[in-house]
Amino acid sequence: MKPYLLFPFGFKIIGVILLVPGIIFAYLYFSQNYELPPIKNNPIVGLYGPGSYSFIDELATTFITVGLLFIGFSQLRNERGSVHKLRLKALYWAVIINCLWIALFWMLVVLRNFMNIPLLWHLETSVTVIYNLFALLLLFIARFYYLLYKYGKSKRSPALRFLPYLPYNLIGKTGVAVFLLIAFAAAFIKIDDKYSLYLYLLPVFFLLWIASWSKRQSELGTIVRLKAMQIAVYINYALFIMATWVFYDINYLFALFFGLLSLQITFLITYYVMIYRASKVVALFNMG
Repeated sequence: MKPYLLFPFGFKIIGVILLVPGIIFAYLYFSQNYELPPIKNNPIVGLYGPGSYSFIDELATTFITVGLLFIGFSQLRNERGSVHKLRLKALYWAVIINCLWIALFWMLVVLRNFMNIPLLWHLETSVTVIYNLFALLLLFIARFYYLLYKYGKSKRSPALRFLPYLPYNLIGKTGVAVFLLIAFAAAFIKIDDKYSLYLYLLPVFFLLWIASWSKRQSELGTIVRLKAMQIAVYINYALFIMATWVFYDINYLFALFFGLLSLQITFLITYYVMIYRASKVVALFNMG
């Protein structure tokens, strides 16, 4: 597999440089409650409106996110196809683990609202959502360099492990379809607000879908799956940074929650578009 959509080697250094002010801004904002001098009475593009705003948290988020992206997706000095495949396998593993954490967390949130378990009332939804977006990139970088270290010793690439197509893929698709039908019905029929809690179970069904084999899985399908995940991660973090600067307060938290699902949705759309195009190329090649 040839290196695919990577930044030049020098961007890793830029990423480390960006992390420094990002971490400093994050520390000052969360630990010291420090804010930059606000921009006063300035109508800002987005959902802010006129007012006074200090953008230290937005700067921290942007610097850390871009810095981690540059570190994780910059080419090595001698980037080879085998190493790039390790990178994409590490990314896919990190996404699955991250989605598993999201699914477990939101299942606990649902459980908290139906059962009086004191320990679960300490779950901090907003903080968990925000930190989770950085955890994916940290998991990916750590996993990639761990696999690179093991590969340097054994020259063996670890196999990707997926859940069987049946019943997991079918359960995932059915669950997502049911949620879409409910969402469509809610536009025309008044649904009790208490049932909105079940929306938190949606990441579980998406996880089953993306973590299971397709019906006709092949080596080409696996490569397309890995590339589609890389594209989906790029798109998702671009949307995340955009939301950081455009939305505010409750709108921002809603955007973050959607961001937990958008990676999975973006991956599925990208994967099926790419696999369709790849199948057309293979069919054309076979005809020739």
